[in-house]
Amino acid sequence: MGNRARTGHQDKSSDLHNKFSMLRAQLQILSDSKLLSGIQALNDRERKIRLTVLFYLREIDKRRLYLPLGYNSLFEFCTRHLGYSRSSAYRRIEAARCIGRFPEAAVMLLTGELNLSVLTLISGIITKDNIKDILSQVSGKSYRDAEIAIAMYKPIETKTWDRVKPVSVFEKKTAPDFEIASGIQNFDNGLNVETDSVTQSSGNSLIVETNSVKDAGSGKKSADVTLKQKFKLEFMVDPAFMKKLEKVKSRLSRKYPGGINFEMLFNIIMEEYLERHSPDNKIERRKTRESNKQSLKTTSQDKQNRINNTRNIPAAIRDKVYKRDGGRCTFVGENGKRCNSTWNLEIDHIVPFARGGNNSPGNLRLLCAKHNFMEAARTYGKDFMGKFIKKE
Repeated sequence: MGNRARTGHQDKSSDLHNKFSMLRAQLQILSDSKLLSGIQALNDRERKIRLTVLFYLREIDKRRLYLPLGYNSLFEFCTRHLGYSRSSAYRRIEAARCIGRFPEAAVMLLTGELNLSVLTLISGIITKDNIKDILSQVSGKSYRDAEIAIAMYKPIETKTWDRVKPVSVFEKKTAPDFEIASGIQNFDNGLNVETDSVTQSSGNSLIVETNSVKDAGSGKKSADVTLKQKFKLEFMVDPAFMKKLEKVKSRLSRKYPGGINFEMLFNIIMEEYLERHSPDNKIERRKTRESNKQSLKTTSQDKQNRINNTRNIPAAIRDKVYKRDGGRCTFVGENGKRCNSTWNLEIDHIVPFARGGNNSPGNLRLLCAKHNFMEAARTYGKDFMGKFIKKE
């Protein structure tokens, strides 16, 4: 019997593998337009199916059909019977109950004005009195923007003071093979460590020498754990602060395309402030300016020629282009939609420099790195540009 079951499972897996292979082959020969129209059609179908699932769950919940099946809640039914993850089950149950009370939300979910995460977010605060106002505020918004829009409906007690709390964190100091062999990924995740000795190290760090780690796998391994001093900051800011913060992060995204955490960001800002306002540095800058005044002067025409015949775009022109384009990617798609990304922006030559384009503002535009690369691939070919793609 066991062999039959295994054979049946293998046959089913093989059949699915063949179907997936055929699907991949079919997709590879589709034109770009058919691929895009196909995904749009599938997306519309997925919304309808998702909404149908939610109404099914609502009716099952009303009838408590999970009880005869041996589940004590709809949540247990969704996770154990339907195989949803805990977070997926929670979102669907909250959404199902919400659309049962407010059919308007179901319509917006079907049209795409609401997504499941945003609907879950508002499900606990929406009432007959505020439904129109809340739905209008979250319509078409991402989860993060929706959080900001409805924050006024979930006020918290205001703390007017800033808090600085000293904390200590574990950082592992060990060979890479220890992590692989023991199955440990992060010492910050509540490790149960048996400590044999603690030694004071330089600065505010302690070296914790460990000879065993509980539940870390079978083989016995040893590792050093550094207990480092940190500080946890807690403070409140207003919307104007957040706008400035996003602008700074956007400007730094060229240097840090993968993102930047708060500690790195504030260090950069503070170091720049100290650099600019240091008396010693001010004296050096004055000396440099005086020295530059004594250097050879070129005519305005010479300067313009130099600007137009070099790849290096002067800062003044960069700033002018940045201001003119609003600090956003100017790429406009075939559907008339402008990208408008503020992340990882680059100055692009409309007429490429290699083909005679100059550095005048009229020949320059802001593009995000991805659209800049796409435009370059159109000009020089994908094969040529392929060597510039960073290996993951």
